[in-house]
Amino acid sequence: MTRALARRCAAVLLAATAWSVAAGSSPATAAVSVTPTSAGAGAVVDLTTHVDDDAASPVVRVEVAFPVEHPALAATPEPLAGWTASVDARTGGARSVTWDGGSLAPGGAIDFVATVTLPRDIESLPVAVVLVRADGSTEERSGATGELPVAATIALTGASTTSTTAARATTSTTSPAPSSGGAVWSTGDVLIAIGIALTIVVVVRSRRNARRR
Repeated sequence: MTRALARRCAAVLLAATAWSVAAGSSPATAAVSVTPTSAGAGAVVDLTTHVDDDAASPVVRVEVAFPVEHPALAATPEPLAGWTASVDARTGGARSVTWDGGSLAPGGAIDFVATVTLPRDIESLPVAVVLVRADGSTEERSGATGELPVAATIALTGASTTSTTAARATTSTTSPAPSSGGAVWSTGDVLIAIGIALTIVVVVRSRRNARRR
């Protein structure tokens, strides 16, 4: 083998090795699942977010978020050793539940559980999950552009929309009262009848007194 051919072979081998290292160095992502995937509208459920991490940097913050337009009616996170749980509760409901301050090491798995009251006025509830790692990187499952799909969509059965409720309320307040089948006298009619009766009595008495004279 000539020296030129040997150099070419060495160059090809070096390039192939560099490519394989680069291809294998792509960052790993965590496996995230949310249960249940279906429930009754307005039901109280134990919402479980399972995080199974294989990345190099530990997860130090987990946020489970609901749509701003349709937040959870209420949310109470279960205590988790080493983590501090909080709820972003505003007018209208809970927008998110967050566990912070702990550490999910690579290769580990944790269930983050919160008791949640689901909305009543929608048929499906998308749930987003945001993971923050110790190196400052963020892994977001929100369905937004450039992000992973939402962690889960919960199908809600028996949902009633606001418009339907409002229509029912309007119908019940404007429906006429059922008729009893007989004549209905107003206050004015009663007063007129009393006046006529008194007039007749006065006239009759006047005629009787005139005859006696």
